[in-house]
Amino acid sequence: MTGKRAFPIIDAHTHVIERLAGYGRRGEMRPIGHGKGRWATGEETRILPDGFGETDFTHDRLVAVLDSEGVAQAILMQGSYYGFCNDYTFEAQERQPGRLFGMGTFDPYAFAAGEILTRLIRDFHFKGFKFEMSAAYGFMGYHPDFRLDGELMAPVWALAERENLTISLDLGTFGEPSLQLDALGTIARAHPGIAFVVEHLFFPGRDHFDDVARALEQLAGLGNIHFTVASIPASVMPEPFPYPSAFRYLQIARDTVGSGRLLWGSDLPSVCLSASYAELIDYVAASGHFRDGELAAIYAGNAKRVYRLE
Repeated sequence: MTGKRAFPIIDAHTHVIERLAGYGRRGEMRPIGHGKGRWATGEETRILPDGFGETDFTHDRLVAVLDSEGVAQAILMQGSYYGFCNDYTFEAQERQPGRLFGMGTFDPYAFAAGEILTRLIRDFHFKGFKFEMSAAYGFMGYHPDFRLDGELMAPVWALAERENLTISLDLGTFGEPSLQLDALGTIARAHPGIAFVVEHLFFPGRDHFDDVARALEQLAGLGNIHFTVASIPASVMPEPFPYPSAFRYLQIARDTVGSGRLLWGSDLPSVCLSASYAELIDYVAASGHFRDGELAAIYAGNAKRVYRLE
């Protein structure tokens, strides 16, 4: 399916990339063309699908992909895997006002973290902050002692609650030290005014149904914690559309926390190495598990509320 659908769509998890410049457990990444990056270990990774860019994924390309499927708005995330790009994310937001909305990021270990944090909100007017924590792809690959409930993050939570900001968290997956559910629960209780968004529904793979259920049950009583379904099809590959394992995860999430706390997102661009953008949109509706009102909330309404979109 392409073009117009029966419901509006907001992509709650996309990226723009000025230039591939990741940093993580394998050191720094250097773009080598053809959508690939080479880490300091010498390992090469394919990151950008054909047609999405050689060494970057510009905001113009992003908008073209959104237009191709009639997606109205998008939230721009950042992380260590592609490389931080706050200024470029702000540029994208400025070029597409009311359509693209940036989330800032920074390394909380930076000596000037407080100055960075202030600038991202005061000058860039971002909707909040996204922290890609996972050891595999995020900053726990080079800051293994990081704690969500540590002293480094206390000023972030205070500012987020005071300024009505949204916090996006990639907690990694099961077995990783980044999956700090107890800490998240403690913070969410202490700061009920913050809307937290856990990305990727814990990026579960094809055999973590019980783990996902238990994790969701642990956080179910905290209404200020929400969950995106971004990248779930990629995490269960290889599977044919409409991804029966991904559907089962959606069903578990809906039955545990309710459709009012689920946000659709794609994780453009690298996710399109596994599936087309149209398929990533349509698999939720194709599951047949959600009523029309629930689909409207998952595809747009919940993101509009959580990110306070005009």
